[in-house]
Amino acid sequence: MSLSGALPALQDRSRDSRDRILEAAEEAFSENGFAGAKLTDIAERAGLAVGTIYNRFTDKDGLFTAVLDNYVRTTRYLIETGVDWEGQRKSPAGDILQNFVFGSFENLLRNKGLMRAIIERSLSDPSAYAPLAGLADNVEDRFHSLLRLHPEFKRSSTLRSEISLAFRLINGTFMDLLVRGQLTNHSICQTSVHYLTELLVARFGCKPPSRKRTFDPTHAMRIRQRPPPGDNR
Repeated sequence: MSLSGALPALQDRSRDSRDRILEAAEEAFSENGFAGAKLTDIAERAGLAVGTIYNRFTDKDGLFTAVLDNYVRTTRYLIETGVDWEGQRKSPAGDILQNFVFGSFENLLRNKGLMRAIIERSLSDPSAYAPLAGLADNVEDRFHSLLRLHPEFKRSSTLRSEISLAFRLINGTFMDLLVRGQLTNHSICQTSVHYLTELLVARFGCKPPSRKRTFDPTHAMRIRQRPPPGDNR
């Protein structure tokens, strides 16, 4: 018996139920938005009783917050483990900026349904955006720690604020394409990420990327997020 007083088998079953609920909830919120997602549908997707959801989460708001927290935690984990930060530091400045644009855009595209639900929820409850705002700060800090040591960037006294502006520019472009229903248009997406890269290269005054990347929307879809290791109770 563990210190919590629960048998390990029960703990495993509890964690499994929580993971199934979060996965089903993310699917439902992504497909139907916050308002359109129903707890009965989420329970059915998870193969559990509705009461099980209420045993783990206070209500739909609490469940939505848990889904966002899980997304933020997983994304932070992927940023730390899925990016070769040391290799990036040795790359030309233009390549770093291009990778930043493509990586950010692909992550947003991979989670476009959830992003739509967050926008919807934030219109009536601005605090719903707080987890994403915190994630943005984390990404910007990590990117700043990379660029400030790069010889082509370290002389800038406004580097941190410029990175923040760049991140908002990428997010704003994505959100504009999202609400216009243009994220499925490969040509528009490719033009957008290339234009964003050119803007950042010009703003930071560095050389263009050594090789112009081709935007592949299926690449974002092939990357499956996995939860970080640790206690997910």
